[in-house]
Amino acid sequence: MVVYSRAIAALMKMPLPAIVDDFGEYPHAVEVLESFLQEKGGEGNFIWKGEILVEVVTTIEWS
Repeated sequence: MVVYSRAIAALMKMPLPAIVDDFGEYPHAVEVLESFLQEKGGEGNFIWKGEILVEVVTTIEWS
């Protein structure tokens, strides 16, 4: 559970590169769209599975 919450926190604080791609877009923000955490296994044998879906919001620089 700690790894899961730290991963989401790191994604939200991640510095975005200040580069412009071939379409004139540059990254503006990271948003967590969806996430889940699932625990399986029995006593003393825990198997954790998680998924974090992120979206990078871009801005177009018009010339």
